[in-house]
Amino acid sequence: MNNKQRYRDTFAQVRFTGRLVPEEIANRNRPHSIKRLVMLAAVICVLAVLGITAGASGMFGLQGMVLRPDRELSAGTDSTGNGQEPPEISIPVETYDLVDTISLSGFAGSPEKQAVAEWQQFLSGYDADKELLNAVGNNPTGLEQKYGLYYVYTQEMADKLEEITAKYSLRLHTQLSEVPGTWDRAAGGTFLAESVRGFYGYMYEDGSFHFDGEWNISDSRILNFQFGRWVKGSFNEVVLSIGYADDYREWTYMTDCGIAVTLAISPHKSLVLMEAEDAIITINVLEGSDTGYLGNESGITEEILEAFADSIDFTVLSPVREPILPLEEPVQQPEGDLFLQNTGITEAAAQEFYCALYRAVDKNRRQDVAEMIAWPRKVVTPDGEFFIQSAEEFLPHYADVFTDDVVMAMQHNQYTMERADLFAWDGQVCGAGGEIRFGLVDGAIRVQTVHVPAASMGISVPEKR
Repeated sequence: MNNKQRYRDTFAQVRFTGRLVPEEIANRNRPHSIKRLVMLAAVICVLAVLGITAGASGMFGLQGMVLRPDRELSAGTDSTGNGQEPPEISIPVETYDLVDTISLSGFAGSPEKQAVAEWQQFLSGYDADKELLNAVGNNPTGLEQKYGLYYVYTQEMADKLEEITAKYSLRLHTQLSEVPGTWDRAAGGTFLAESVRGFYGYMYEDGSFHFDGEWNISDSRILNFQFGRWVKGSFNEVVLSIGYADDYREWTYMTDCGIAVTLAISPHKSLVLMEAEDAIITINVLEGSDTGYLGNESGITEEILEAFADSIDFTVLSPVREPILPLEEPVQQPEGDLFLQNTGITEAAAQEFYCALYRAVDKNRRQDVAEMIAWPRKVVTPDGEFFIQSAEEFLPHYADVFTDDVVMAMQHNQYTMERADLFAWDGQVCGAGGEIRFGLVDGAIRVQTVHVPAASMGISVPEKR
């Protein structure tokens, strides 16, 4: 698989404010005319934004970034600076009923965060039955030219987006260009150490960008991450599901380049965050203190995360320089459903299957879960290795596979009961951070592998006999 395909597969995890948007809160089956752009924006959702200069706690820490139904997301003066109290903005409980979600756009009280909170509040109650979206179908709406980089499919949505961005004095993105891994040139200087590689990603017209990368910790170990620089003053609708904010431990660290960053580690994810005058740097590290990426490594330590932060020269990333690479024209015709292209399963079908699996696991409906798995499979438990032929034969081993760790990984994976953080990988759809993978088996969607975090147990494809 080449780097470009790897990038596309990894970030087919569409997350948008309606979808992820992630990042994506209550993804809707939008028309194909916006799916490619939604996917690209969704990549962002996999990151987190925190304030550094004001410290790693309180308003400018992780808690200050969380979008919660019981918290006022607007604070301070309004965007005109006239001292008026901005309206209280909250997100309905059912939108964020499983995990904490943060905005990538700014800190507590910032115009960027207030805008994305207000936009998500609008989306959470708009077209709930998807009647308008279904009516649009795959037909062009005439809105793609100006709003093609956002989750907009009606004039009412376009008008609301204009209202919000004008209220907070933010500009809309107008152009997006894919970048073939030449990030030093794109950013205007070398900011990655030789041990760090950036793969394909994308850049906006204002210099905001995102890419997938890896850091060679040693000859035998690689740390996977997702890197973003988000220029202030632009409206970004994407957000990130982070699990539970209370699970993170934060501290401020002075890097070798002389820039203070905020570092945060949870059992399943880690973050490196830096606020500059004109941009926010967010790095989503795909490992936590308990489990490594896709369960293949042990967790990372504070020392490893600090060493990773030292491998980046943050001084190159701000002030933001005008993008060097030529930008494409605004994307008007998408490439289609990337889940379908990469796995043979539409994104909508993948979401429907996985969320049904989640609900069955959550309610301990073991027979239903067993029937969603492709048999025969190899099942490894503390009692040994078994070659299981059917759902009924698997039931006695159910508790050894769908352990508390697996259930927790699935919970961290869910935005709502109807929407999960899924991504395509090597022809399969992955959920629970990659611990559960499913795909087409004899024309039907079935679970193919289940990995028990921090244990060499689970369900896998049997060896040929």
